[in-house]
Amino acid sequence: MIRLYMAYIISALIGYLLGAIPFGVIAARLRSGRDPRVSGSGHTGGVNTLRSAGRVAFLITGIGDVTKGLAAVWIVRALGFDDAAAVVASVAAIAGHCWSIHIGFKGGMGIGTFAGLALYWLPIGLPALIAVWFGLYAVIKHAPRTGVATALTPAPLFALLGGTPAAIAFGAAGGLVIGIRHLRGWNRVYPA
Repeated sequence: MIRLYMAYIISALIGYLLGAIPFGVIAARLRSGRDPRVSGSGHTGGVNTLRSAGRVAFLITGIGDVTKGLAAVWIVRALGFDDAAAVVASVAAIAGHCWSIHIGFKGGMGIGTFAGLALYWLPIGLPALIAVWFGLYAVIKHAPRTGVATALTPAPLFALLGGTPAAIAFGAAGGLVIGIRHLRGWNRVYPA
């Protein structure tokens, strides 16, 4: 029993610490000397890095954000841990991206890291989630609210698409983290 809990604690630490690597800040500083946290939305993800430092920084950020969650799962699997530990590492990587210890518990919205992990857990799930987001956005017309609404859908969608129990658990827990992160912008007003 203790060994099982240790596997989960180790998985959470691996996931969080890898997820917390702020690729947007690193790429933007390398490319332009700017920090994406002081411009645009203030997030460290790909879109705001694109705004603050250009396409190359966006590409570096996107690749980094997608692969850091996958690296966490790869390490946990290499240690011989089970599906549950891999789910813990996955969700911790998303949380690390959203609330990075390296930059004062700020970060991005978690979308790139979630997307990479969705491809791992259920490849067909990612295009389905993208379609859900665009469909909901067409009705809601507010990105953070659309993000919260979409975050409620991965678990049932993954179940509908035949995902494993671990994929469904990842969808539920990862979606919860994304939803919580997007709540911050719930009342944001966009210019007309």
